[in-house]
Amino acid sequence: MDLPDNIFGLLFDESTSQSSENPSLISFDMWCQCSLKNIKRTIRRNQYWKPIRLYLLKIVLDFCKLADINPFIYAGTALAVYRENGRMIKHDSDIDLAVLERDGGVGAFTKLLQTCIRHGVSYSGVAGEFPPFDIYDNSDITISFNSRVTGKSWLRVNAAGVTSICEEFYSGTDCKIAKFFFSRTGIKRVCDIFGKGANTLNQLMSDPSLAHVDLFTFSPHQCSPDSHLQVNWDIPGVYNARRKAFPTNSILPLKEYTFEGISVLGPAELESYLKTEYGYLGRDAIFDVKEQMYVKIPDNFRDLVPRYMLSAANATNPHVK
Repeated sequence: MDLPDNIFGLLFDESTSQSSENPSLISFDMWCQCSLKNIKRTIRRNQYWKPIRLYLLKIVLDFCKLADINPFIYAGTALAVYRENGRMIKHDSDIDLAVLERDGGVGAFTKLLQTCIRHGVSYSGVAGEFPPFDIYDNSDITISFNSRVTGKSWLRVNAAGVTSICEEFYSGTDCKIAKFFFSRTGIKRVCDIFGKGANTLNQLMSDPSLAHVDLFTFSPHQCSPDSHLQVNWDIPGVYNARRKAFPTNSILPLKEYTFEGISVLGPAELESYLKTEYGYLGRDAIFDVKEQMYVKIPDNFRDLVPRYMLSAANATNPHVK
């Protein structure tokens, strides 16, 4: 991207002229990775990777079922179901799921790690003495459990394996999220399935994050645990979990939806959840760093945005089964 070298310093400095005055600060995501200058290229690239990403989602959902956890659509994937009638947002480059951190007293990460060990699925980001199966390559996926911010390990397992897993639960800081990628075996298999050549194979081998699924965790909100939930994801200047208090009844009980033809679970009140998460829900939304919410793109920049983002096709009825 042709952006200032100190773009993140500019974004997180409240004294900086905001996006309504400076088009170089217009971002369609919170990471400034999708800008006015690269959004068309991003859309083309995502279209290419979309079938592979959806194939990974199906594998992840099957694995979660095996682990006896119930993931639900979250963030951009939930917004796609609400606004795009179940079609993936064109400039979204990943798939977001979430799960309750505890399920009947047992940690979701614990269940996932138990399933990895029992079925020989490789994983990383776990402390302790038990071999992490990173030498095994029979499974199509691999899972990273460590914090993407500090590298912290939420799980520890000793030589006893499944029976010795200890999980640290979220206490208000850092990010508790698991990431699913294709393993080397999975990369080869998915390229064969979709008829992709050496270029795609080599790209995925060198950067598996080109196709990944994020699994966030939810727990009772720190300030109102009896009535609200929070996502366990806190990054200073980008996302403040305390500011996002989701009414429990907007998330639970989970409902069935369809995302790209795939049956998924999602929040009970999709619009209520999304308004708390994002603010403005239209296609023509940009990220406001100061508010840590999405707002409508300023009128003076609307002619720079792909036409489809300005259309009136902002669905208001979730695609519920």
